[in-house]
Amino acid sequence: MAVFGADLYMKRVVVVDHDVDVFDDRQVNWALATRCQPDRDIAIITNARGSDLDPSTREDGYTAKWGVDATSKPSLDAYTPRHRVPPEIWQRLRLEDYLG
Repeated sequence: MAVFGADLYMKRVVVVDHDVDVFDDRQVNWALATRCQPDRDIAIITNARGSDLDPSTREDGYTAKWGVDATSKPSLDAYTPRHRVPPEIWQRLRLEDYLG
């Protein structure tokens, strides 16, 4: 949660594991879809200092911020391995035959 104090412009933080490339939206969305339960993994911080450039910030300069824990949990160990189709299978598959 300390990250929110470091940057007034930041309203949302998503925390992922080392196996997720934070620069790849697909991977971050995969982590959100497979490693997060909103009722337990989202924290909302009310009355946080906001940015004057954010039109949704209240007149007194405060806003709400939220953080998402999209890391693997011990209860998910059996489900979180990432499986990838080897490149040679993709080449043999010839997707163009199926996609038109």
